[in-house]
Amino acid sequence: MPERRRSPFFSLLTLNTNKQAGLAGLPALLRDTRPDFVFLQEVNISAAQLAAAVGGLGYTAAVSTSLQPRRCIAVLSLHPDAVVEDLWPGFLQKVVFCNFAIFHLHAPSGNNFYRDRTAFFWSVEGFVEQAVPFLPLLVGDFNCVTAAQDLSTPNPARMCPFLRDSLLRHSLADAYRVLHPATA
Repeated sequence: MPERRRSPFFSLLTLNTNKQAGLAGLPALLRDTRPDFVFLQEVNISAAQLAAAVGGLGYTAAVSTSLQPRRCIAVLSLHPDAVVEDLWPGFLQKVVFCNFAIFHLHAPSGNNFYRDRTAFFWSVEGFVEQAVPFLPLLVGDFNCVTAAQDLSTPNPARMCPFLRDSLLRHSLADAYRVLHPATA
């Protein structure tokens, strides 16, 4: 196992495993990159199987599952002092570490769930507001966009104006958009 680097920063990885039993190559990725935290969506193995797959690499796993609809997300951590809270099983977890509240989310997906996504982000915004004095980070699978330029084909059902407005209200930004403002 590679030696853990010393840094004043911590690294995050988010991955939608698309329900693949092999976790979309996650164990090899963890061995090669050693992120401090990993946020998984669409996990399709049991909590025990996930713990066995990553435990030998030094990670602990906090799994969150909803039964209806069947969804599973998980947080992997190299930090035993990080606190993981299940806010909405299968949809939303909160990790408190140092001065940060990291919200791991897997928003409702599909064109028919526009209203469900808006209600979901309204709930997320309430949790973000309660996170003070911690600095909020939002990671995961949002299943929508906040700008038309992020759509390959026009589809109003994939837009979420509430999320866009919420990000602005809380001075949060889409990291991809900050790094690549003009790309489609």
